[in-house]
Amino acid sequence: MRKKSEIKKEAQDIYDKFGLTIPLSVASVARFLNIEVSLLDGKSLFEKAKESNPDRIKGKNPSQILGFYDKSNSKFYINSTDQPITRQKFTIAHEIGHCVLHPTDGSNDFRMVVLSEDIYTFENGNDPIKEKEIEANYFAAYLLMPDKEIIKRLKFIELWRGGELAIRKLAELFGVSSEAMRIRLKTFKTENPDIWLIQGLNEKLF
Repeated sequence: MRKKSEIKKEAQDIYDKFGLTIPLSVASVARFLNIEVSLLDGKSLFEKAKESNPDRIKGKNPSQILGFYDKSNSKFYINSTDQPITRQKFTIAHEIGHCVLHPTDGSNDFRMVVLSEDIYTFENGNDPIKEKEIEANYFAAYLLMPDKEIIKRLKFIELWRGGELAIRKLAELFGVSSEAMRIRLKTFKTENPDIWLIQGLNEKLF
């Protein structure tokens, strides 16, 4: 599995190259990369996925297929009915991650795992498909919530009394779900302990 520092750099390069700001427009990033985004209802997406790669959706239902990338026509198909906007946004960022990190991968990768800490801590090196999903998740998190944008707003964490209020406020600013923001702050704190302490933040936060 690729190092998180390498994945972060790939995401930051995209962010800087196109002069992006938060809250990020992932549809714009897709357009910059010449990829079309097609929003489908869950049932239509499921049928599209079944045509493209039936083996990958065995035992799944339409609401579990969040989206996939069809390399043959450079198009993202996204479930627009069974998930909130923030989840759709993360799914598009995730698929952008596949395009950037796995450009030579010939198969269509389906995003069928709901965001959770488990996908970030999974360490089974014998499952290359799962590892690629983890890498794409990290890319999405780094793209949507870059270090430098988090650093600008760390001072507000104490102002918002930390905890759930801070997570909710930051999630609104970044245009992501509270769960995605919570996990990202934990990652940021682990990767940037000195910055966390310099800001005077409580070590127990997140």
